[in-house]
Amino acid sequence: GNSPAPVPSRPGAPAGPKVTVPNVVGLPLVQADSTLRASKLEPGAISFASAGGSSPANTVLNQSPAPGTQLDATSEVDMVLKR
Repeated sequence: GNSPAPVPSRPGAPAGPKVTVPNVVGLPLVQADSTLRASKLEPGAISFASAGGSSPANTVLNQSPAPGTQLDATSEVDMVLKR
C-alpha cells in the first residue's frame, strides 16, 4: 500500500488557530465591523437588500458564513445590509 502523500498547506501560511464566527445579524455595520475584528476576522463583501422591515439602514440582515462557523483567523465574513 502506497498511501497518498499528505497535501502540503500553502507555504508561509502556518495553520493558525480557528476562530468562531460571531453573530452580527441585526447589528449596525460599524458594530458588526468591530465585532468581527475583535474575533480576528475581516469584513468581506458587502451587499445591500431592500428587505429588513423597519430596521435602520446599514443594519446587517444576513452574513456568510453563518454564526458559529469555525474559520481561520483573518478570514472574511460577507454581509448583507439593509439599503
